[in-house]
Amino acid sequence: MMLRFNAELIGKRVGNLPKEYRIVFAACCAERLVPNYRVFVNAEEWGDRRLLDDALTCVWQFVEGSAVTADRIQQFISDVATITPDSEDFSGFLTSLAIDAAASVCYALRCCLDGAPIHSVHAAAVSINSLDAYLCAVNDPETGTHAFSGLLGSWVQDSPMMQDELQQQESDLQLLESQPELTQATLAALQEMMRSKGIQLMARGLIRMSRQ
Repeated sequence: MMLRFNAELIGKRVGNLPKEYRIVFAACCAERLVPNYRVFVNAEEWGDRRLLDDALTCVWQFVEGSAVTADRIQQFISDVATITPDSEDFSGFLTSLAIDAAASVCYALRCCLDGAPIHSVHAAAVSINSLDAYLCAVNDPETGTHAFSGLLGSWVQDSPMMQDELQQQESDLQLLESQPELTQATLAALQEMMRSKGIQLMARGLIRMSRQ
């Protein structure tokens, strides 16, 4: 059976989890998107991939119990806004992917501040929307301005890459729901796993990095 994104159901499930677990779910979504931002920076020579990495690292440090202040988190949210590309200044699907990556990190940061389940839901939705935009951009047989194809939209939802993301979100939720506590080992394993998930433009050889 094909999976479908259900924001309401995700909201209920993360709402039943402790604050730290909600943050981890949002951070996992962000980890899968951040590599796309790095590709954008390389292609456009604009942005700050290290700052975005640091902002996401701050989220994991917060969950691990490090002394991360609310002021520092708020500063990262403000800083990430300054390195988020504007679609009026850049074109192409990489811009959309970079915007989504930055947004996902901010949702994780905001979850650190107040723990609201909606931030986790938004992080999950951004992951789905980002993948949807990418798959539509690279698989649409028509060029130029044209009406959206319902057939393409249906294919995107059923595509292996989309189903992988939906399954990953489900797996993340099941793991978090089954854990009586978040150990350092669990958090480290999640981070490592998420870094190999997502679109992975470079790892799949879809885009070659010209510089590091």
